[in-house]
Amino acid sequence: VFLLINSVDSDLFRPVSDPSAKQRLRAKLNLSVNDILLLFIGSVIQRKGFDILIRSFSNVLDKFPQCKLLVVGPVNRKENPSLDENFINQQRDWLKGRNIESKVKFLGLLNDRNELAEIYQAADIFVFPSRVEGLGNVVLEAMASGLPLVVSDIPVLRGVIENQVNGLIVELENIEATSKAIIFLIENPQKAQSYASRAREDIQTKFSFVSWEENLVNVYFKSSNMPKVRKKGIS
Repeated sequence: VFLLINSVDSDLFRPVSDPSAKQRLRAKLNLSVNDILLLFIGSVIQRKGFDILIRSFSNVLDKFPQCKLLVVGPVNRKENPSLDENFINQQRDWLKGRNIESKVKFLGLLNDRNELAEIYQAADIFVFPSRVEGLGNVVLEAMASGLPLVVSDIPVLRGVIENQVNGLIVELENIEATSKAIIFLIENPQKAQSYASRAREDIQTKFSFVSWEENLVNVYFKSSNMPKVRKKGIS
């Protein structure tokens, strides 16, 4: 059995070029450049840990009220027929009960990849507290976009995220640990930038499309005497 991890388009998903570019992107989203913007991308479902996310976010707001949470992904059955709308309504009610619903912006399903790339660039921290995952490309896209990440400790991400090297890994379903990790990144911007830079570097060296091609071909040639493909792409 060979594990072949997905690739990501690191030309499309890339860090924002300069602070003024981020300011323009924030303006398109009606967000202030002074906001600390947390980003989640995925269906608003229990498996993705959305309930963990908003409860962790609530804790972060106690210390950093200038934070906002941007949620990109299906939020109703028109966008995804399999969604549990009762779960979504429960989470919205939870936000309203704590009077923080205005701090969470739901963008719904986005099919425009260029628009999605801009949202990554507008954000400050990517949070992905999924309970079970195959390997959502969103993690790779966030890494390619130069964002510091907080992810849950699920097996598939252990081959991608190295704790305190290119991101932070927290215990599964641990709201307090997730909150503390986000707060750590906010309070330690140099560390956050270090993780983000390493994540971008790992995408370019390990998870580019060329690397994916090389790894796939080498799987086929593994038992033969043919030379392995090395860093030249596949024609």
